[in-house]
Amino acid sequence: MKKLLLSAAVMLLSVASAFAQGIDTTLVVKNHEIKIYDNDDRIDVKVYELKDGERILQDPVYESRYNFDGEEGDRTVTIKMPLKRGNGSMYRGGDDNVAKKSYRHHRRLAQPLPLLYFSYMNIGDGAFGEKSSAIPQRPVSFEWGMYCPVTIFTTGRTTVFGMATGLGFSNSYNHFDTRYVMKNDVNGDVNIFTLEDYTDGKFVDAKKSYLRYWSFRLPLTMQLQWKVGRRPLTLSAGAEVEWRIGMRSFSKYDGEKHLIDRKLSYKPFGCNALFQVGYAGVILFTRFGLTDMFGSDAFNANQFTAGIGFNF
Repeated sequence: MKKLLLSAAVMLLSVASAFAQGIDTTLVVKNHEIKIYDNDDRIDVKVYELKDGERILQDPVYESRYNFDGEEGDRTVTIKMPLKRGNGSMYRGGDDNVAKKSYRHHRRLAQPLPLLYFSYMNIGDGAFGEKSSAIPQRPVSFEWGMYCPVTIFTTGRTTVFGMATGLGFSNSYNHFDTRYVMKNDVNGDVNIFTLEDYTDGKFVDAKKSYLRYWSFRLPLTMQLQWKVGRRPLTLSAGAEVEWRIGMRSFSKYDGEKHLIDRKLSYKPFGCNALFQVGYAGVILFTRFGLTDMFGSDAFNANQFTAGIGFNF
């Protein structure tokens, strides 16, 4: 875009000057001075780079000529411009020595975290991916969420290495066997009770029982990316801090939804390990809780999720 604008400006002024008599024009664009002046039967253009208070004449790398037939004879407009080409620079100094400027060009890191995701989840007892034997869970437990990712840095042209962070938000639902509910016991620790004991045997037709909570997450991941075909394949791993809020235990019986416990004794802050594989806007990931969610003497509870995310 810069090259096109600069070329258009010079050509416009040059062609306009072709019909003027002995008029010199100077145009300053950013750190370049473009001088257009009348030189007998033609119009010449010279470009200077302004650097550290000095004017450095640049040798042209391409040339365009325009012929005009006028009442006072033929006129030729010659435009020679030392413009950048590609990722490097074609600037040359005024002497015979060639001084080139090189610019490091890094490929942009693909979206490192899913903008929207859905995942299966369970509460484990510390073993990777395994459910806790002390918590009667159903396979319909799930989590949905999103990230607002930020790339910290990238390096490399073909294989890209980088680091990313962002702010995550999620809503988790862990469903139990309908015969059980989760609530604090007399010691103030989270524990599992049967729904029949909780209601003194008064409930009928239990539909579902679940634990719901919200989370804010701050990940820090290392990214490794390279192209497979025409699209980037990204592998990433890292850790994230999680802040859990609004944890509630619910159950639906007797045709109504009932709040079992809204003051569960849980740990609001935790740390997770995060692993991801992304390709063509689709990310497969798994998250494993490195810290206990409840700190209860009755059982260990480490969160585990595995899901799919999408970038748009």
